[in-house]
Amino acid sequence: MSYETAWKEVEELVADQRLEAAFSKVQEALWAARENGNEQEWTRALIEGANLRIALHGFEDAVRYLKDQPWPDSELHRSLLQLFYASSLTTYVRAYSWEIEGRERVALEGEVDM
Repeated sequence: MSYETAWKEVEELVADQRLEAAFSKVQEALWAARENGNEQEWTRALIEGANLRIALHGFEDAVRYLKDQPWPDSELHRSLLQLFYASSLTTYVRAYSWEIEGRERVALEGEVDM
C-alpha cells in the first residue's frame, strides 16, 4: 500500500464531504500500517480516524474510538497519541459539560463508560 496515495485519497474525499468514505480509507491505511508494523502511519491513521469520527459523530465517538484501538509500542508514538487523546477528552468535556453535568450519578465498579 502506498500511504502517500492513500492520504491523498482521504484528503480528496474529505474535500468532497464524503467523510464516511474517507474514514473507510483511513481504516484501510490503519490495518495496513498495523500489519506492516509501520508505527508512524499507524499513529497518523489513528489520529486521522479520530478526527473523522469527530466530524461524523462528535467527540464522544472519537474518544471511544481512540480508547478502543490498539496503539503502537514506541514511546514517541504512544506519547503523541496520549497527547491527542487528552486534547480530545478536554475538548469533549468543554463542548458537552452541560450534558455531562445533567447525567444521573451512579456508583460503578470497574471501567467507567463515557
